[in-house]
Amino acid sequence: MGDKGNLKGARAEEAIRNVFLHAGYYVVRALPYKFKDRDVTDIDLWLYGKSGLFRERVNVDIKNKKTPQAIERFFWALGVMHVLRLDRCIVVTTESNPAVVEFGRRSNVAVIDGQYLHDAQAMPDASRLSEEQLFSALQPIGAEELGKELLGRYHSAKARLLTHMTFDGCNLHIVDIRKCFEELIAYPGVQDAIRRVLYATLSYLAVTVDFLAVKMEFTDFERRQHTIETGFRYGTAGRNRLDEFGKVLDLCKRPDRPEDSNVISQIVKSLKVEAGNLRADIIAEFMTKQLAGYGLFKLAVQLESQAFAISCSPIVELPTELKSFVLVLADFFGIERTKVLAC
Repeated sequence: MGDKGNLKGARAEEAIRNVFLHAGYYVVRALPYKFKDRDVTDIDLWLYGKSGLFRERVNVDIKNKKTPQAIERFFWALGVMHVLRLDRCIVVTTESNPAVVEFGRRSNVAVIDGQYLHDAQAMPDASRLSEEQLFSALQPIGAEELGKELLGRYHSAKARLLTHMTFDGCNLHIVDIRKCFEELIAYPGVQDAIRRVLYATLSYLAVTVDFLAVKMEFTDFERRQHTIETGFRYGTAGRNRLDEFGKVLDLCKRPDRPEDSNVISQIVKSLKVEAGNLRADIIAEFMTKQLAGYGLFKLAVQLESQAFAISCSPIVELPTELKSFVLVLADFFGIERTKVLAC
């Protein structure tokens, strides 16, 4: 019975995901939320929408049950929205009672009722893998350890959309993207699975930078580029935090232990050199150009679609704008473009 219930829930979540994808949202399903390494809950759907200068992040709670207890779900969805500092919440229920919709309206919760859910499930999208099918695709036969690593990386990356919509989150995505490049080159027999994780993570990176760009809307190109470059180079705290860290280490120097002072000086110098040597300008220039209009948002949507495509395209066959994004990251890592295009 439990498996049957899970299957019903999965079908409903996929159906509603497709509804919002067709409505123009960027959509991620089954985001795990953790607090200090403790599993707290899963978000059925996370929506990211863009309209002009405005962005919104929305949590969607979906219950495909005979006794949906819809009004209780309103309180749950509102609580998730407030805890995660999202902008709106939606409850999808099999309930069709008009009073439920009215209660949701008064509670500032959008409601998708049973009839709409039924109609949505009657029109599945055969052009995409479901979340469950993607999980299977990420675990290729004969490469169990790599498959476990890819699946864990995928879960961790999408979880950042709930907790790390920051430059620190971007830099964690960058680390995962580099791993994908290295594995694509090292494991040619399982490139399909690795590409899917690569495309998904690239989409998370793009949507995160698009979200951060809200604070840059009324700045010129150069200032936007500088902000993005600094974020990729130094993280959320920026260059000032690195300078402060250097000062703290300087205070640790002891006149009676010159050898310690030399080590501390080397640490500070190495940190600054390493940050300065990053080719963050390459990513920043590309991202800043894409911010015009809906460029970066569209990149995110298209990359997500590539990750879930029935047939996952090799990098060389990607549309030009997506291929350019991949190759910019290859340049950032100092990986030869020809090696990446062969994956």
